[in-house]
Amino acid sequence: MIRGITYDKQLFKSNDFSLMTKKFFNNNDGKVNGCTLTTSGNNVVIGTGWFIASGYYTNIPNQEVVEITENGILVYEIDLSKTNTTQVFNQGSFKVITGTPQKDDLFNNGEIYQMPIANVTTDGTNASISGLIWGDIIGDAITTDRLVYSTTEKATPQKWIDGKTIYRKVIYISSLPGFDSGLSEVTYSTGIVNMKTPIKMDGIYYDKNSSQASWSINNTYNYRADRRITTRLKNDGTIITISTSGNVDFSNYEGYVILEYTKTTN
Repeated sequence: MIRGITYDKQLFKSNDFSLMTKKFFNNNDGKVNGCTLTTSGNNVVIGTGWFIASGYYTNIPNQEVVEITENGILVYEIDLSKTNTTQVFNQGSFKVITGTPQKDDLFNNGEIYQMPIANVTTDGTNASISGLIWGDIIGDAITTDRLVYSTTEKATPQKWIDGKTIYRKVIYISSLPGFDSGLSEVTYSTGIVNMKTPIKMDGIYYDKNSSQASWSINNTYNYRADRRITTRLKNDGTIITISTSGNVDFSNYEGYVILEYTKTTN
């Protein structure tokens, strides 16, 4: 039997609308408006606003306060096993978890969906937000922000082979190693947390004080065979190391390293 949804005199169920929303936004979660995060003592304060989790719309009319009693991940949990009333909303709440967020398929008999918001820590007196995870909601129809190259981490519309969202971040390299008769190197912190799988590392270096040709970071500098630049990324994605060899002063060189990767949290 066919069941009408958006037809005259037919019932439009909440999960009908949520499923359509989830697909429209390319299965992404995130903020629609507001929902800023701050700390106050041992609490994380979530400001007023709107957000989407697994296609379900939620509004925060008054700020929410979550006490941080242990280090972990602040999540918004949907629990469809609970029952709402016309006066009380019971199916959504904020909490801190220490394991991997549970993400049931809510449209195939699943009941629990935990949307990661931020990594949080506490020293027992003061809470800290150590890494923001959620961002502005974006979908196939509104992709401008997610297609930009930015020194701020951005979720792209693309998915990796395991279905995880691919993130992109640009790391500015202000200077390469200076003159040295042997091997020399510099390191840069990426500011990335919870990297799961590094997918792509690209970019360019160039002499900022001359018109000499630039070159990709993936190509060996081949002016002479004994002059090389090597770019390495630490396995957890936190550090970029740039090494040079040969009697060359590269301190006037700068550039950009573009990283694409998935995260353990989404």
